[in-house]
Amino acid sequence: RPESIYTWMRGTNTKELLTGLGTRSIALTHESFDALPASRSVEYLRELLVHHGMLPARDRQLAAFEAWLTARIQDLSETPHIQAPIERFARWHHLNRLRQKASPGKSLNTAVRSAKQEITETGKFLAWLHAEHGLAIQGLRQTHLNQYLSEGPTTRYAIRTFLVWQIKN
Repeated sequence: RPESIYTWMRGTNTKELLTGLGTRSIALTHESFDALPASRSVEYLRELLVHHGMLPARDRQLAAFEAWLTARIQDLSETPHIQAPIERFARWHHLNRLRQKASPGKSLNTAVRSAKQEITETGKFLAWLHAEHGLAIQGLRQTHLNQYLSEGPTTRYAIRTFLVWQIKN
C-alpha cells in the first residue's frame, strides 16, 4: 500500500492509541479495540499487534458479522416478537455455521453476505406478518407465506432458510 508506516504513525489518533496502550487505559484485547471508534488507525494497529503475536489472530469477517448481528438484534429491541426469532435463527444457525467455516486463509465473504441477507429479509417478513395480519411466526399459515412471496421482489425467497430452520427447531 502506498501509505507508509511513518505516515500512519504521525497521526494524532495513532498517538492517542499508542499512549492508551502504554498507560494501559486501552487493554491489549480485541474487545478493547472493538469498543474504540472505528478508524483506519485502530485497524492498522490491531493488524500490527496480531502480526507480531501480541493479539491472537481472528477472522475479520466473522468479527464484523458478530458486531453487525449485535447491532441488528439491538435495533429490534422494541419489537420482541421479531427480535426473539431473529436472534435465535441468527445465532444458532448462521453464527454457528460461520464459526465452523472460519479457518485461516479462507474467505467468509460470500457466506457472511448470504447470512446478512437472510437475516434482513427474515426481519422484513416478520414485520410484514405482524403489520398485515397481527401475527408472530407461530401464527404463520401457508396462505400468509404465499401472499408475501407473490407480492414482492425475489429477494423475499431468502426467508426459505429461516422457515426450514424454524420447522426443524
